[in-house]
Amino acid sequence: MTKSTAKKVVFISSFPPRKCGIATFTSDLIDSTTLAAKGEFEPLVVAMRSEDHKYNDPVKFEIRQNVKSDYICAADYINFSHVDAVCVQHEFGLFGGEAGSYLSLLLDRLKAPVITTLHTVIDDPDEAHHKSLVDLCKASYRVITMNERGVVMLRNIYGIPSRKIKLIAHGIPDLPFVDSNYYKHKFGLEDRRTILTFGLLSKNKGIEVMLKAIPAIVKAEPCVIYIILGMTHPSVLKHEGESYRFGLQQMVKDLNLQEHVIFHNRFVDDKELHNFLCEADT
Repeated sequence: MTKSTAKKVVFISSFPPRKCGIATFTSDLIDSTTLAAKGEFEPLVVAMRSEDHKYNDPVKFEIRQNVKSDYICAADYINFSHVDAVCVQHEFGLFGGEAGSYLSLLLDRLKAPVITTLHTVIDDPDEAHHKSLVDLCKASYRVITMNERGVVMLRNIYGIPSRKIKLIAHGIPDLPFVDSNYYKHKFGLEDRRTILTFGLLSKNKGIEVMLKAIPAIVKAEPCVIYIILGMTHPSVLKHEGESYRFGLQQMVKDLNLQEHVIFHNRFVDDKELHNFLCEADT
């Protein structure tokens, strides 16, 4: 019998059908890696459980966010699975404990090398968030950040050695170059220059900064319209309701930007997202 040479990689992350940007990111990452590996890749997912979701393959294990023992059991499962590598998709709010610290209970027990993608790097962390990220990086063979500023912050604020840090840009779906006017017509945005932000709304996306910049942009380019695409993040909605979105909408009114900002309060599938991306100029 021929021994399989497929690399077995376990992903620790949220995962569809959970409506979460990191869940979508992880699913797309697995799909792209599967395609590139040409059969030499076996993904397994340890999913951060969200209420009322039923998971199918490749999800093999679920972790309840605030149950410590689940993290330890997940580590045992991963070790017994004899994986080649562990890929963590990290956002503080995904994991239990202060500043997501329960994740370390899992990572410190693993035998396989850990590669962690950091979806958030805080530039002014409190003590708990600083310690949590440093512990995470210590447990990781490599840490991936998605922009140059993240590289600098990891080195200067958290003391992570450069040899551990890898820069890989987030990117967007690989779509063909098309005439955006066709898609603008579908949205009724002919003759407008469009700027797009997409993803679940939460306070770490910098949307307030963009809204404050819009008046100056409009002064230089009066036809600009800024599209904010995405529902409020479920965890934000659970604890704060729609107060964050309402605050953004009030800012639009205060800045008199009603003709230059559109909110689309929904989670869109890939097909609709591709339409928005194709109509966007920026």
